[in-house]
Amino acid sequence: MRRKTRHRFGGKALLSASMIALLALTGVSASQENKLLQRVQVVGGTSGTCPAMFVSFDDAITFRSVSFSPDRRTVTLVLSRDLEMELSGTKAGLVETLPDQSLPGSGLVSVSLDANLTSPILTLRFTAPVDLSVSQAGESSIVLLNIRAAGATSCGAPVRAPDLAEKDDTSIEGPLDAIESDFQGARSAIVSGDYPQAIRLLTRLISQPSHERSQEAQELLGLARERNGQLAQAQAEYETYLAQYPNSDAVPRVRQRLAGILTAQAQPRLPVEAEDGAEGPVLAGLPEVNLPPVRTRPSRTARTPVSPEPEPLYRGFLSSYYYRSQGSTIFTEFETGTTDTDDEVYNDALVTSLDIQGQFESETLEYTWRVAGDHELDFGDGDHQLSLSRAYMDFGLKSNGTHLRFGRQSQNEGGIQGRFDGAELTFPKIGQHTISAVFGAPVESSKDGVYENEKLLFGVRAKREDVIPGLDATVYAVHQTREGYTDRQAVGFEAQYQKGSRSIVGIVDYDTYFSTLAFARISGTWLRPDQSSFSITADHVHSPSLSFSNALTGQSVTSLEELSASFSTDAMKQLALDRTQETNSLTLAYSKPISERWQFSVDGSVYHTSGTPGSGGVAAQPSPGTEYFGSLQFVGTNIFSERDTVSVAFRYADASTSNLLLLDAYRRSNAGEKMRWKPRLQVGHRQFTDGSSETFAVPSVNMTYKMNDRTDFELEVGGRFSSRDAASFSEESNELFVTAGFNRQF
Repeated sequence: MRRKTRHRFGGKALLSASMIALLALTGVSASQENKLLQRVQVVGGTSGTCPAMFVSFDDAITFRSVSFSPDRRTVTLVLSRDLEMELSGTKAGLVETLPDQSLPGSGLVSVSLDANLTSPILTLRFTAPVDLSVSQAGESSIVLLNIRAAGATSCGAPVRAPDLAEKDDTSIEGPLDAIESDFQGARSAIVSGDYPQAIRLLTRLISQPSHERSQEAQELLGLARERNGQLAQAQAEYETYLAQYPNSDAVPRVRQRLAGILTAQAQPRLPVEAEDGAEGPVLAGLPEVNLPPVRTRPSRTARTPVSPEPEPLYRGFLSSYYYRSQGSTIFTEFETGTTDTDDEVYNDALVTSLDIQGQFESETLEYTWRVAGDHELDFGDGDHQLSLSRAYMDFGLKSNGTHLRFGRQSQNEGGIQGRFDGAELTFPKIGQHTISAVFGAPVESSKDGVYENEKLLFGVRAKREDVIPGLDATVYAVHQTREGYTDRQAVGFEAQYQKGSRSIVGIVDYDTYFSTLAFARISGTWLRPDQSSFSITADHVHSPSLSFSNALTGQSVTSLEELSASFSTDAMKQLALDRTQETNSLTLAYSKPISERWQFSVDGSVYHTSGTPGSGGVAAQPSPGTEYFGSLQFVGTNIFSERDTVSVAFRYADASTSNLLLLDAYRRSNAGEKMRWKPRLQVGHRQFTDGSSETFAVPSVNMTYKMNDRTDFELEVGGRFSSRDAASFSEESNELFVTAGFNRQF
């Protein structure tokens, strides 16, 4: 929505505001408001094994296709999101970026997202050619699996990063005593049976540049994971050892351990004697520990090995963005011949966002916390608005997996619909079953104070992994009240099935208080060997979400207590049903590479929304009928220059108030190592049901400058120019906008 203020339009004002924003924001950093791209997490892959990357979004997305540049350094993923197509023709959001991620064995990878209406494009740029596969990982995340050097036949043959491969094995970076202390501390932890502590120390050792203990630490890490019951991870560590140290004297021993995992041997294996010339085990006399022999080495100083305490870890994002848009409208009425000119500032605000989280581990406890929120300063009216999206602490017991999280948090599973203030308790895992309970108060807006409304909710859910291979299922029950009335009461079922290149997600939510289906979704994706993909999603939703509070819609009172003075509980329940629309939708999408550099995608959606009857003094709302949306998109890489991306999309919408045809094209390219440009042009024509028509153009240029590994500056300037004509009037509108800000990770 545009914010109207009393400022007058002026080009000098726009230029001055832009310059002030650029100067004032120096040194401020991080993520944009309402970013779709939330975080990237790299798991596994220590010392060159094949890692995985989980990419999480702030909205439901569906993976549609993946393509590689000819040099296989740039990977482009086309996604779709479950949002209605924007009809206004106004500019889309900025290119969303995150700081470069460190990928074990493959250097750095940069991540950026063009949140391009219904077809966002995720681009990953690696420092070396890669192979990988992509899969859906829940409704709001995807996972990149088996990331490995291009041409590598398996994860068992990783290629180390060039900067490590070229180092001599005897080179040491970092304090020598700290390396030896971690190494001896890890061995002591294995002897005492504290395998998690050993894993932490050994992982830290092998993550450092090559040193004297690298080879031994790699073998010990496999042993620690094996003893800890992490057989898949142990297999990966042993395979990494064999790939990196094929001529080591320990190869027969490691091969035997690996064979024991692969053949699922249940009995403990006897130690393998060292080859001639190798030292015997340092911890002789403890064969049940089955430690590999380790070469002794002289210490620079006589000292007692110390197992260091884990240090707390912190990470976060800070951002500050200035938004300004202003324009003029010339309205001419033909019958009277009058012309009216209106100059307005639609937006003039500074939004600063902070998202910081930390974690700490002790011998028995895992502790994490997170605080995220925004501050908006509106220069038009001087208003300040604070919002708190997350503020929670999470405690976990390592002994049995119990977790307690309390504070402001957000969920979209187990029947919990979004943000709430309260607590979630996850009980110890029983076999493949996990049971959780939630208690708190729903939060309608991040700007709400803590426990500001009178709603309370309670929910329980039970999840079972691998009901059958590849199928995870959850059942839940939720009860929510407001002012003593039952606001929502539902039971539901969620399931995710993944087999090879096929995945299916299904959700059914039944409201037992209203005795009706509140929400249902089934979504499936099929990735074929030729890298084409097909997806289908069917939804049944209520708008707004079904609840007893909907009875207040259109009423002059603001509380259920006041409404009860005029209506009985049964009558209020019927009012809530009357004010709630139902929408059924179906979306189909298909994409396929058509050459080494180009791929195309096509999607179509159909929506049908019901009307609402008149009741309780509120007028009836007619059904908008059936609406249709579709798009055809071509995306290319390395078209005009190395590592550029070109997108041309055609979109169509047949909605209740207008029909829209839109051409949307852009090119993103690099200007040197630190700067990225993205000129974009949208041209559209819209035919309204009242007989008028509008033609508009939205040109823009986005620039991102990478100041260092943790900080980048972003600037976007553009405009929207439109002409609307009808039998009785004409309207000319011109708008200019600028957005400028810094992003920083710390």
